[in-house]
Amino acid sequence: MRLAPLIAVPVFVALTMAGGMGWADAGEGAAPVAALIVPAEITVDGARTSLTVKARLSNPGTTPIQLHMSTPCDVHDWQLDTIAGERVWERGPMICVQMITEQTLAPGKMLEETRMLRIPAPLRPGETYRIAYKFWGFAANATFTAR
Repeated sequence: MRLAPLIAVPVFVALTMAGGMGWADAGEGAAPVAALIVPAEITVDGARTSLTVKARLSNPGTTPIQLHMSTPCDVHDWQLDTIAGERVWERGPMICVQMITEQTLAPGKMLEETRMLRIPAPLRPGETYRIAYKFWGFAANATFTAR
């Protein structure tokens, strides 16, 4: 009796470097509005400083908006610059499960998430910084001064 060779197919979770694409389907409705809230001043604590950011996305329209991101890691993205435009830090690529993430934003409603960012680069006291933040692919900016 002859047995056919077994072909093993590995089962795995696909991982990818986050940095994928996002899109929103607002139909005929209004586009989402992004906002970013940060403290006006933060205290510099050695080489690593923490910054609390509150990201908001609201739907001013009358129809639901379907939000889509290519991975869960792509829902939040950021970069930090000096006011003069010098890059201080950015999120950078992340290894993430390749799974489309979706959310429905109902008319008149808002999504809000608070994150604590630990900035690995030293900040200079007295200098003002600009954080560019994307929440579900929609950009908002805010400034703060290091103390």
